Amino acid sequence: MLKSLLSSSYYGQQIRILGSNTGSATPIHSVTMGGTDEIWLYAYNSDAMVQYLTVCCGGTASYNCVSIPLYPHVRTMVLDGMVLANGLTISAYAPATTIMVDGFVNNL
Repeated sequence: MLKSLLSSSYYGQQIRILGSNTGSATPIHSVTMGGTDEIWLYAYNSDAMVQYLTVCCGGTASYNCVSIPLYPHVRTMVLDGMVLANGLTISAYAPATTIMVDGFVNNL
């Protein structure tokens, strides 16, 4: 098992969620073809109000997505070791641009 950065993270920096719907969802991580990753994802809301982050795993159809409330100034676990394989992606969107995500993957 090898710990790696999220594929959309620049040297481990947080990823700002800029997309506001499924069509403009911000890419977070893509699993390599033939690979299997265990994904750990955290989110932080810098706004003064609760914001909802929608995370889509493996596609953007409604059954692939879940909305999570993010309370102000609290780092929240979003994915707790979800396993994806063979080129599937994780993306996210939110109504505000105050949400940052970070995390890591274990390449299995």
